Amino acid sequence: MPNQILHIDDSAFILHLVSTQLRKHGFEVVSLDDPTKAIDTIKALDIRICIIDNLMPGMNGIELLESIKQMDSSIQVIMLSGKMQVAAIAKACHLGAEACFFKPVKSFDSLIEFLVDASNKNDHWMDVLEHSHCDFSEHSV
Repeated sequence: MPNQILHIDDSAFILHLVSTQLRKHGFEVVSLDDPTKAIDTIKALDIRICIIDNLMPGMNGIELLESIKQMDSSIQVIMLSGKMQVAAIAKACHLGAEACFFKPVKSFDSLIEFLVDASNKNDHWMDVLEHSHCDFSEHSV
């Protein structure tokens, strides 16, 4: 499974900067500048890790995080924002954000390390599910 990440931010500059850095470390990056297209993209590409900005037109990051987690709580979401109040950070954590990072990003090392761990976590659970003898269909009891 490729290390595919969906990055949602309304800034073309940030989308380019982050995707360039992540690709250098072997990640496949899908960039979106419109948060209203994120859910359809996640479903279409079976995205397991998202990086989202908080302040965006049309839908803010907290609303998007909530929508993602309602759809599939196992998707790992990382907030990457320039401005986030303490209350918004607390709400993001309460809703299931894995971490919050802040712009401007001076060093990508912490973010890359976190994404590697997130990807490894996904790979582990996919292996567990593939090798389990459990039937997770609706009809099994």
